[in-house]
Amino acid sequence: MHKLFELLRRNIHVLLFVLLEIIAVTLMYNRNNYHGSVLFGTSNRLVGHVMSYKGEFDKYRGLHDANLELMRSNAELEKELLKLNATIERYKVDSLSYNTVFATEENPASDFEYSVAEVVGRTNLTKTIYLTINKGSRDGVKLDMGVLSTKGVVGSVVAVGTHFSKVLPLINNSFSLSCKLSNQEYLGSLQWDGEDLTHSVLTRLPKHLSYTPGDTVLTSGFSTIFPKGLFVGIVEGETKSTDDNFLSLRVRLATDFERLRYVYMVENIHKFERDSLDKVSIK
Repeated sequence: MHKLFELLRRNIHVLLFVLLEIIAVTLMYNRNNYHGSVLFGTSNRLVGHVMSYKGEFDKYRGLHDANLELMRSNAELEKELLKLNATIERYKVDSLSYNTVFATEENPASDFEYSVAEVVGRTNLTKTIYLTINKGSRDGVKLDMGVLSTKGVVGSVVAVGTHFSKVLPLINNSFSLSCKLSNQEYLGSLQWDGEDLTHSVLTRLPKHLSYTPGDTVLTSGFSTIFPKGLFVGIVEGETKSTDDNFLSLRVRLATDFERLRYVYMVENIHKFERDSLDKVSIK
């Protein structure tokens, strides 16, 4: 308290000057209509600008929340679309009855569940690129879960922490994905060549395969990580193959990794069972 009084005593002249200035300005604007209107108009403009900036900030925050909600809705729609596509395929192949067609509990597309996450980091080490997302084990993230963007396949989860997880993306030369052309049944392996972040190479295709630039590349469904028929990219043309016995195609990836922010996490609820059966050796 003593220091406070000492501070006031040392600055008494400054404080007195400020107080007198406030009184003088108040008297001037209260007794002069012109000056009062100027002050009122200036304060109104200032408050208007502040409220305008606050409104823009609230609008941005609202858009952020709306975007997340839209992603969650899209995840549900993606799941329903997979169910519908699988139902149609079964109907075409087996000519199922009405009741069987709509028995969704037996529909293989219902094996997959979707959730939303945000990309919060990217690690670049030459051709070794990883993504970090803001969901971990407490959010239900598990190893080998698939990761998608709104445009196509992103990669798979390779490490899980409590609050964050690491994703191995298509743009990593350690990642390979079983794919096929939309109009063909031959399978190939998508493998990044490290050239840029927008392209990859579909390898191990038969030499006699007929293709056209612009053909769609889809997931084959032979993996337990991704559903069948997910969009991967577009064929641009033939490229040099590391094995002369096979054809290699250069593919423009659907996902824009430079601008990637939000992703879908895809979980195959029957993955453990399928993986266990794959490991069984029949004698």
